[in-house]
Formats: sequence, C-alpha cells, structure tokens
Amino acid sequence: MQAQPTDVRQQRLTLAAASISLILVMLNVSMINPILPALRADLGGGALGQQWAVNAYNLVFASALLLGGLLGDRYGHRRVLLGGLTISIGGALAAAAAPTIGTMLAFRAVQGFGAALVQPATLAVITYTFVDPRARAKALGLWGAVSGLGIAIGPVAGGVLVDSLGWRIVFLAMVPVGLLAMLISAIGVRETPSRADQRVDWAGLTLIALALAALSLGLSEGQRLGFDALQTLVLLGGAVGLFAAFLLVEVRVAAPIVDLRAFRNPAFTIANMGGLLAFFATFPLLVFTGIYLQQERGLGATQAGLLILLFPVAFATASPIGARILARFGPRLPVVVGMLISAIGAGSLIRISIDIVPSALWWSIILLGTGVGLSMSSLTSVAVGSVGLERTGMAASLLGAMRQIGTTLGIAVLGTVISLSTFATAAGLSTSVGLQRAAVIAATALLLVAVGAYRWIGGLRQPAVQVERVVGSAGTD
Repeated sequence: MQAQPTDVRQQRLTLAAASISLILVMLNVSMINPILPALRADLGGGALGQQWAVNAYNLVFASALLLGGLLGDRYGHRRVLLGGLTISIGGALAAAAAPTIGTMLAFRAVQGFGAALVQPATLAVITYTFVDPRARAKALGLWGAVSGLGIAIGPVAGGVLVDSLGWRIVFLAMVPVGLLAMLISAIGVRETPSRADQRVDWAGLTLIALALAALSLGLSEGQRLGFDALQTLVLLGGAVGLFAAFLLVEVRVAAPIVDLRAFRNPAFTIANMGGLLAFFATFPLLVFTGIYLQQERGLGATQAGLLILLFPVAFATASPIGARILARFGPRLPVVVGMLISAIGAGSLIRISIDIVPSALWWSIILLGTGVGLSMSSLTSVAVGSVGLERTGMAASLLGAMRQIGTTLGIAVLGTVISLSTFATAAGLSTSVGLQRAAVIAATALLLVAVGAYRWIGGLRQPAVQVERVVGSAGTD
C-alpha cells in the first residue's frame, strides 16, 4: 500500500494522538517513583516490593516492544495503538484498586504490556502520515519533545498527588490522559498498511522476549545480589544463549520479527547503537547523580529533583530545534553536534567531588539533555527511514528496545563502577570517585556515537531520499 496524501487537520490530530499517547507511556515511568514510600507503608512488600513496582513495568515493556511492532505491521498500527491504550487504562484502574502488593505488581506488568503496544505505534502512525521529509522531521521533533515533557512533569505531578490525595490517585490520574489519546486516535488517525497474510515468527518472538526479560532481570538481580551470584550468572548466561538462538532463527525464517538484513545498512546500525549508547550514558548517570546529591551532599528530594529536572526540560526544548536542523541539513549534523554536546556535559561531571557546590552542576545537566534532545529526532528518522513503510513497526519497536536495553545496561555497568570505587571518609562512604569514572565512561560512549554518525550517517539529501524510497517500496493497493 502506498501512503496517500493527508490534510493538515489529520496530520495535526495524528501528531496530537501520538504525542499524548507517548506522554502516557512516560508518565507510567516517571510518576511511580514519588509514590514508592507511600506504597510500601500501605501495602507492604518492603524494599523489594518498591523495586518491583518499577521493574514489573520496565521488564514487560522491554520484553514486549518487538511484539508491539509486529502486531502493528500485521494488523495496522492505529488498531494496535487503540488496543494498547485500552490495556494501559485498564491496568491503571486495576492498579489503583489493588488490595495487595502482589496484585498491584501484576497490574503494573499489564501497564507495561500496554505501553509496549503504544510506543512503536505512535512512531509508525507519524511516519505513515507525514510523507514530506521536512514535515516529518518537525513532527518527530515535537514527538520527541513530549517524551521529555512526560519525564519532567511526572515526578512533580506524582509528588503533589501522593502528598495530597494518596498513591492510588496517581494511577487514576493516568486514565483521563489515556482516554483523551483514545478519542483523538479514533477521530483523527488513519490506519497504516497491514500484512495480515504474513506468517508470524512465533519462535523468534518468544526467544527475543525471553532474552530481554532474562537480561533485564539479570542486571536487576546483579545490582541486588552481586554479579558473581549464581542467580545473576544463570540469568545473564541464559540471556546470551537465548539471544544466540534468536539470531539463528531469524536468519532462517521467511518473515523474521527483526529483519537482520536492515543491519547491512550502516546508517540503520548506527541509529540503533546510537540510541542504545545515548541512553546508556545519560539517564543512568542522572540517576546516580541524584542519589549522590541527596545521600552524600544533603540536598532534599525537592532540591535534587529540581536540579535533575533540568535534563528533561533541556531535552524537550532541544528536540524541536534538532528536528529543524534535520529538515534543513539532514541527520548527520544534529547527531554529531548533539552527541558532542552531551559528551561535554557528561565529561564535565568529573568535577564531582566532596568539595564541589552541588548547584554548580546545573550546566552539565543542561548540556546532557540538550545534546540528546538535538540528536534523537535524527536517530529516529534514520532508523525508520532505512526500512520499507510496511516495516516501520519493526524499526520503531527495535529502536525502543535498544534504548531500554541501554538504560538497563547503564544502570548496571555504571552502578558497578560506582560501587567498586566507593571509599570511606570522615563523614561516611563517598561515591564521588566512582561518579567521576562513570562520567568518563559515559562521555566516551557518547563520543563513539558522534564518530559513528559522522562516518556512517548521511548528510543533506538523506531524509528526502529515504522517504521517497520508503514510500516507493510499499507498493500499490
């Protein structure tokens, strides 16, 4: 099926539906942290219950992302978007009414499954609706900006709600957001091409879902039990074995869930690896910096939160700017410049010490967010523009999975570096040296993305060429 012209009203409605849906996905992540103490006090579960209130969502989300893309490619992304929103709303309502910690965790997993259907669908409907390369670039910039907005407002809104009305209202607050997204999607989003006659790669889907689940769980248990613990080693070894089996299946089946041939395109490879390394370097570094500011420098949760809040604000501000640069100059420039800016921000965190004034870190955090914001639209555009229109779900879900894996790996790797570098002071244990080393690792990862983008991502003409090829490859009705 070939993409048909769309009017401006439909484009706006599609962008609004995709953006609000993505905000819901981000709120599911960012609004949960402020309610954890209240959740523990009301339902019990201890520290492990708090940890799994976060992990249950993230684990299912990461494991099911490729399924979301597959279902969208097979049945149409508008249909899958509406289904994912329905599941997310149902999970939020059930979590709000949960009588025990176990049932609440189960419904957090339901929310994660709904989000895994929603996120790739939002990107796919934008890609299909915005055919003009400049219009698509601007749309992707706004789509990327709202993810930063969702991350930014979540902790603040969650904190206010839980302090005034309790933790259950935080889940209920997600319902009107989801209903609004469903209404706009039903009215204004056009269905994408479907491939209902295509055979489903159930073996590949099962293997990659289990591999991602084992990896996420293994890294989480490594943080809790140590990476030399038997349980951790079994999970991580199982993840490697499952991933190897997945690759063997994918090169043999006629309709693989991940088209490995796409990785022959260096731009597609660097877009996915760039997403992984960017999220590996930035979000985990912020998490550990926030912990350091509160536990070792005496900042309150509000003070530390406001400082860390500079990252998503800078991200959301820079995303539309990066999209404009993409539309005018192509994807190489915003990725290279953005990654260099983020690398400077990460590298400047080597100034962290027991003597530094915490407020002096503000510009480092702004640089981190600005650089990632500038580059994300271009990395997304290259990833989805490197495959046929009928495979945008695969590309979108794979990119989302790579970013999720990057965050999980970053927390594990940087957390281990910080833990091994902790030393004793007169005031207690300090992680400042570990944070300095983590900053160097993060800056190096971001520089690698900049070098790879300069070498393998095209310049001025690439977006237009990609869109023409993508539309043409979809065939005709």
